[in-house]
Amino acid sequence: MADKQFGRALRARTKSIYWEAPVIMYVSFTAAIIFSILHHIFYVYLHGQIVVDDVAQQWVQRSGTAIAFLVKLLFATAAGTAYTQWFWFRLNRTPTTLKRVDILYGITFQPVWFAHIRVWFKNFPLAFLAVVIW
Repeated sequence: MADKQFGRALRARTKSIYWEAPVIMYVSFTAAIIFSILHHIFYVYLHGQIVVDDVAQQWVQRSGTAIAFLVKLLFATAAGTAYTQWFWFRLNRTPTTLKRVDILYGITFQPVWFAHIRVWFKNFPLAFLAVVIW
């Protein structure tokens, strides 16, 4: 009895659409766009203003660098989530060797895996997203 309920619950779970990944991609991408616009507005506002002292200049540079880092982090979050979704979609749809799975999984952590040219041709969307992440 418990096995049948577990089997039904497992089938129901695998057929449902999860909302977390699309929301993470959308929110992080939108936030990255907003912060990049704020970064641009921040520097446009400061353009041509006279620097009062060194401390103020250092804080302006720190603030600009922090905003730029946040933009990069948010874009990488969106691209990394998209990569993970496409990775599992690709593995579920096509037969893949263990070596290719290792390459596709490791390409976001080790750039040396980009040397495998077949990855570019057979899995172009994943290779492109990996380049975006790097």
